[in-house]
Formats: sequence, structure tokens, C-alpha cells
Amino acid sequence: MNNSKLDRRAVLKLAAATTTVVSSTDATQARSVSENKARIRAKLGQTDSTVLKRTAAADYRTSLARFGGQLANSPDELLRDTQSIDVVVIGSGYGGSILAARLAPRLYPGRRLIVLERGRECLPGTFPDTLRGCVADLRQRPFSSAALSLKNPLGLLDLCSSPDINVISGSGLGGTSLVNANVAAVPDRDVFAQDPWPRVFHDATELDLGFRLAAYELNLQYSPCDTAKTKALARIGQSLNIPSEPALVAVTHQGRGLSANRRNRQGMLQRPCTMCGDCATGCNVGAKNTLQMNYLPLAKSFGAEMYPQTEVRSIHKTSAGYCVEFVQWISTENGLTQRRGRVFAKMVILAAGSIGSTELLLRSQTT
Repeated sequence: MNNSKLDRRAVLKLAAATTTVVSSTDATQARSVSENKARIRAKLGQTDSTVLKRTAAADYRTSLARFGGQLANSPDELLRDTQSIDVVVIGSGYGGSILAARLAPRLYPGRRLIVLERGRECLPGTFPDTLRGCVADLRQRPFSSAALSLKNPLGLLDLCSSPDINVISGSGLGGTSLVNANVAAVPDRDVFAQDPWPRVFHDATELDLGFRLAAYELNLQYSPCDTAKTKALARIGQSLNIPSEPALVAVTHQGRGLSANRRNRQGMLQRPCTMCGDCATGCNVGAKNTLQMNYLPLAKSFGAEMYPQTEVRSIHKTSAGYCVEFVQWISTENGLTQRRGRVFAKMVILAAGSIGSTELLLRSQTT
């Protein structure tokens, strides 16, 4: 549809009218959503959020028992042998996790692949679920005179602010998959057909194969429940003759994609979504298919080493590859302490996000 043909005032008027209709049925919708949540929780035998959190954390540790109950390696392991590293992946979001999962089997056994992540490993059940908790988990100090100064290096939520745009992203093992809504929309074909993209991306067959594989690993599903918002958007689309369809999300609904003992394809214990709505602050149920639940365990099973709380400060070329300098944030009884170090690798994959990777390149350029 040609968007230029749309009358903006007509769209706004329609949106306002739809909002009015929705508002007039708020009580009914609220009861419907509340009753739906109650039915799901009753079916699962889960009514206490505290119990849900404890269970989700216990499931995570049980799933990773073969690795000591966590994905993270001991920070001391990173400094024991800083020379014999084949690949360093900087960042553990979608780019870094998927690359690590695909490269690790090719290097295993005998060669080392390490993942460096500046954030901490956050267990399901430990995410903030109040406004106060989210503010406390910000990396920056948003309301101070020193705007966006770092206050918590291991904060889950990273805030990047400018006059034109504000970006909130995740800082933790799993990257922004921890704190986004996990919507997985396949781009239109003509996006990757544009000239700036490498030629290999112009092959729709190869791209489709990649998208299908990602959908399989992330266990993409349609949400089984309509909300007041989705119904309102559908009515607006219908009035504008724009077809609407639900988006695929990386969330486990009603146990789909899980085995009889609640394990997903990568062996991680998960529970069905309770429709609590906390996707964008971190799933405390274990239903959200974050990278902690799929690609990272897959990479770990093929020997990938993972070092959260390790912030890369600069990269520079050497005669044999690259030197990666970092700061490790070590948690102690008295708070956080810094430990600086460096590793040498034959290959470095920069996957710290569009903002983080750019910042790291610019900082490295100055040296």
C-alpha cells in the first residue's frame, strides 16, 4: 500500500475513535485479560509469583548442571592462558550468540572460542519487576547533573540518550534478548537486495534458509491470546484496508516446542508463558526464549567459554592477530572491584550491537 495516499488527519481521527471504543470497554477487557491469566496460572498450578521466580531460577541451574549451574566461566580462567585463543567474540546478543553457536562446533575440540560480555549473567526469576527495581538496574545515572554517568557497570538496562533518539538496550549474557519483547519479524525481501549489503545477502534462497533455522532455534510462536491493543490495531488496519497479522514471538506458549519433561531443543527447562506482561524487563517465569535458552547453551556444549562482567575497552592489531584489552568487574563483599587484562587472538568478532560496536571502534581508533 502506498503510505503517501494516507491522510494523516484521517488516521489520527480513526485512532482516536478506536481508542474511545477501547476505553469504553476497558473494564470488560481488563476482566477478560485477568480471567485469562488466572486460567493459565490455575492450569499450570502456579499462583504465587515468588514461587514462579524461585522455580525459574532453579530450572535454569538444573538445566546447566553439567556446566556447574551457569553459563559463565570463572573470571580467573580468562587470565590463565591469554595467548592460545583462536576466536574472541565481543558481545553475547543475537549476533555474538549465533556466531558462537555456529563456530564452536567447527573449532571443537582443541581450539578456543571465548565470548566476552560486559553485563552479568541474569538468572530467570531475578529480573526487576517494579519501576524502582528497573531504575536501580540502570547502568547510568539518568537524573543526575552528570547526565548518563556510569553508576552501575553491571546494570541490566543500558540507556543511550541524545537530542534525536533514546535507546534502551540490554547489558547481560544474552544481550537485548533479555529485555525486549522478542518479536521476530522477517524483513521484506527487498531490504537485503539493496546494494550496500554483501552479494551473498542478495540470494533469497540462502536468506530464507537462515530465517527458518533461526525460527527453529528460537522456537518462534504466535501468541494464543488477543489483547485490547491487538484488537484495536486490527480494527484500524481493517478500516485502512491494511491486512493485519500477529507477529511471531520467541516465547513459549502452552508448552509448545517443549518435551514431556519441559525441556526445549537445547535441553533447557522452560515453563509456558503466564501472560504477566513483563517481557521487556526480563522474564521471571522461564517462558521467554532468550539467547540464554538456546544459542548460548548450544555454543557452551561445544566448548565455548563465556566471560560476563568483562568490558572490552580497546582492540588493536598485532603481528599474529589482535590484542583485546578489557576490564573485569569482580563482585566482592565490599562491592565491585576492577581488574584489567588483555588477551591475544587470531580472530576477533565484534558483535557488541550497533552502538556498542561503534563506540568500541571509535575508542580503539584513538589508540
